[in-house]
Amino acid sequence: MYQEVQPAEITSDIRVSDVLSIHTRNSVYEVFVIDPVRAYGLVKGGAVGRCATEAFFCQPVSLDRGAKLRLLIETKKGLRFITTSPIETIKHLRSE
Repeated sequence: MYQEVQPAEITSDIRVSDVLSIHTRNSVYEVFVIDPVRAYGLVKGGAVGRCATEAFFCQPVSLDRGAKLRLLIETKKGLRFITTSPIETIKHLRSE
């Protein structure tokens, strides 16, 4: 069971197995956190597509409203950078 984390804690307290639902202007991305220190996890949605794909968040990572995420993913054709549209809201869920 997952419980929503308060918005003020989102960027300062991301843990292994947390789920981030990132709503941008054009899409929704779901991120399952594997390694919060390396900013690594499984991402699906938006330009990534329906299948969960391993991804790194490119530095500097900002989850602030209006910021754009840059993701590095591996595809059949090699590595690919994706830049999202501006973030509008984030829902942070934690396993209890």
